[in-house]
Amino acid sequence: MQKFKSILKFLVYCLFDLFIFFAKKLAILFFYLKNPTKKTQDEILVVVSGGMGDLILTSPFLRELRRNFRSNKIILVVKIRISENINIFTNCPYVDEIIPYKNPRNRVFSLFLFVYKNIWKRNILYAFGLVSTDIFVKIIAETSKAQKVFRSFNYWPIKETEKPKHIVEKNLDLLSAANGDIINDNLEVWPSRNKSKYLQNLTEHEEKKIILGICAGEEKRIWPIENYLSLCSKILQNYKVNFIVLGDDKSKEKGVRFKEKFGENIFDLTDKTGISDLYQVIKDAILYVGSDTGLMHIAAALKVPVVEISCHPISGNRNDSNSPELFGPWKTESIIIQPLKSILPCVYRCEKKYSHCIKQVTVNEVYTETNKMLNIKNKNPF
Repeated sequence: MQKFKSILKFLVYCLFDLFIFFAKKLAILFFYLKNPTKKTQDEILVVVSGGMGDLILTSPFLRELRRNFRSNKIILVVKIRISENINIFTNCPYVDEIIPYKNPRNRVFSLFLFVYKNIWKRNILYAFGLVSTDIFVKIIAETSKAQKVFRSFNYWPIKETEKPKHIVEKNLDLLSAANGDIINDNLEVWPSRNKSKYLQNLTEHEEKKIILGICAGEEKRIWPIENYLSLCSKILQNYKVNFIVLGDDKSKEKGVRFKEKFGENIFDLTDKTGISDLYQVIKDAILYVGSDTGLMHIAAALKVPVVEISCHPISGNRNDSNSPELFGPWKTESIIIQPLKSILPCVYRCEKKYSHCIKQVTVNEVYTETNKMLNIKNKNPF
C-alpha cells in the first residue's frame, strides 16, 4: 500500500512539473508579445514561505546574496501564515522591496494572477526559491520569467539514508549554484528601537531569566503544560530565576496557569509581544527551553543557549521536516531532547496532530539537561 502511494505521489508530481513547464513557456510568450522590446535583466527575486522560524532561517542567505550582488535590486516575495511575521523583514538592510502573499490557499488561478500583477512587469535576472514544501515557492519562482531559476523544492521523497543537511546550508547551496561565495552563515535579526510597556517592566527585575517557548506551529510539537509546570518547580528549588512565558493567542490560558502557580517568578507575555519585542525579551535571557518554533530560532540568532524539546524520535527519518538535523537550533550552544522511538501507529515520525510522541520526554530528562546547560554556560552564577 505504501509503495502504491509513493508511485501515485510520483506521478502526480510529474504531471504538476509538466503543467509548470508549459505554464512557464506560456507566461514568457505572453510577456514578450505584450512587451517586444527586450530589457536588461538586473533584478533578483527571492521566494520564501513558512512560519516565523522558516523566515528567520533565511537571514544568512539574504545577507550573503546582498554581498554577492551589491548593485542588483533584491525583491523578496513572502507567503506568510500570520500577518505579524512580515515584520521580521521590516528592518532588513539586504532587501529592496518586500511583496507579501497573504492568500492561505494555493489556488492556481490566484497564484498566476499574483505573478501577473507583481512579477511579470519586472526584469528578473535570477529567481531563488528557498527550501520549502509549499508549491507556492515553485510556481512563483518558475513562472517569474527569470533568466535562471535556482530552487530546492523536494517533490521527490528523500531517502532515509541520505545525509541530513540543515535548511540554512541548503539555502546557501542555492547561492553557491549561482557562483556566489559564502563567508558568514550565522543567523541574524533586525529589531526596531521601539520598546513596549512589557519590556519596561522586565528591565525592573534583575533576576536572570529563562525563556519558556510553550507554543509551536503544530500541536504535536508542544510539550504538555503539566510538564512545564513541574520543570519550573524543580528549577526554582535550585536556582533564583524568573521565567518568561512566550506563546501565541492559543497559549493564553497556559500563561495564566503559570502566573497562578509561580506568581512573581513568572512574566506572562503570551500573545502580548510583537516581533521586535521578542528580540529584546529573548536577547536578555540566559536560556531558552521549549519547542521547535520561531522563538527557538530567534534565540539561536541571538546566541542564547537552547534546550529544545523535540517531538521527532531519534529512530525516525533524519531527513524529516521535524528532524532537528534539518531545523534544529543553528550556530548556538544547544541540547536537543528527543523520544528514543515513536509511539505506534507512528513509525518514522510523529504523525498525529496533537501531542503524542513528545509525551515520552520526561520532566527529569529536561531538568537534567537544563541544569547542565545552566552550569556549563553560566558557570553556576546563582
